Amino acid sequence: MSTENENTSDVTTLETKNLRERQIFQYLQEKGRYCPAEELVEAFKVSPVTIHRDLTSLAAQGLVRKLRGGVEVTP
Repeated sequence: MSTENENTSDVTTLETKNLRERQIFQYLQEKGRYCPAEELVEAFKVSPVTIHRDLTSLAAQGLVRKLRGGVEVTP
């Protein structure tokens, strides 16, 4: 059985993830070219695994194309 605090935490985590994905997409649009994943790790102060998950989500939405070691905005 989950408690109200756990549900609130899940919503907060999802909101944070969605916000970060939007920020990453905006960052990539401003760059306008290939961006190494490591640059995103440093810029957003998150782990490489987190960036990988966010980029996978953005790619599934058709917004970016993942490349070896980085990403670019889908034209």
